[in-house]
Amino acid sequence: MGGARDTTEVIDAAIHISGGQVTVNVEGDGIDSNGSQTYTGGTVTINGPSTYLNNSVDANGELLLNGVNIAAAGSGAEMFKVPSEKSTNGYLRVVNLDVFTPGRTVQVTDTETGAVVANYTVVTSGVQLFFLSNPSLVKGNNYTVYTVSEPVQEGSTTLAPGAVEVGTYAAE
Repeated sequence: MGGARDTTEVIDAAIHISGGQVTVNVEGDGIDSNGSQTYTGGTVTINGPSTYLNNSVDANGELLLNGVNIAAAGSGAEMFKVPSEKSTNGYLRVVNLDVFTPGRTVQVTDTETGAVVANYTVVTSGVQLFFLSNPSLVKGNNYTVYTVSEPVQEGSTTLAPGAVEVGTYAAE
């Protein structure tokens, strides 16, 4: 039997990222496990997937997000893996928008305070899903997503001039 095994069976396998900086550029699934995935720190950036029926974060078991900064943009809106309710991070899921084109920066602000909580530069074409989770996202609070045509420093805490509002979303 050759090639990868297509299974939705949860097996005794796990991915655990607890720190550092991980960047993944993919056409197919990004970080993929037939078991669980646990993120407890660090920064994870996933550029892609760029092909249909794939996902940036693909786990058949539990997806736990505690203290990690994770951002992903790619296709795969139809394959989205919902993080576990046990996660301490909130998350945003923005789907099917033509505004996330390569070279644009996505900025996310706390709707109440206006504070920038994340910046992400899109590098993948055909983005159908923007996924963000970090400790600043509080479940149930509202966040406004913007796009900017100019580059923005990753750690910028101010909204860039000329930012265009995409919409307001509640963190889950």
